[in-house]
Amino acid sequence: LRYLRMADIEVARRIVVAVRDQAWNTVPGILSDIRIHQARDEFRITFSSRHEAGELCFSWTGTIAGTAAGSCSFSMDGSAVTSFPYRRIGICVLLPPEEFAGRSFSATGGGAAISGQLPALVAPPGPSAGIDEPLIPAFARLALSGRHVSAEFSFTGDHFEIEDQRNWTDASFKAYSRLPVVSAEP
Repeated sequence: LRYLRMADIEVARRIVVAVRDQAWNTVPGILSDIRIHQARDEFRITFSSRHEAGELCFSWTGTIAGTAAGSCSFSMDGSAVTSFPYRRIGICVLLPPEEFAGRSFSATGGGAAISGQLPALVAPPGPSAGIDEPLIPAFARLALSGRHVSAEFSFTGDHFEIEDQRNWTDASFKAYSRLPVVSAEP
């Protein structure tokens, strides 16, 4: 889903399921079984996607739905066809910095509630050696006060984090599902 807007105001630049292999390469999906239902004040789109590269094979079904009241939902349900190593599989929401940079946020659901402002200037990576730390750590609900609109995002199935991607080609704040927890055994 690209350029989700309320009138002329961009609320989300992109909502996408990212499938990243072990080397962080994005494995594109092939869409099929696309079905569109559109009524006067709502829409619903369902589809399937399959991502294959080397030993990686992941399939999922998606649903995008929206109402005239300004609500939009994006969901995915996927499964690995084979066992494979990967870096990330999950929903990513790219937020437009023109609307939200330097503006306030509140986030809940990953522990303590936090609030603050998204940086107006590009934020450097976090302080841990070799590990980028998120701008906003684990959350299930995010409320943003933009320049022209307020937006609320609710996530289920995993907690999300935000990083500043304005130094990258998609120039956005990216909300993404956290990396899988890997436990080390002695």
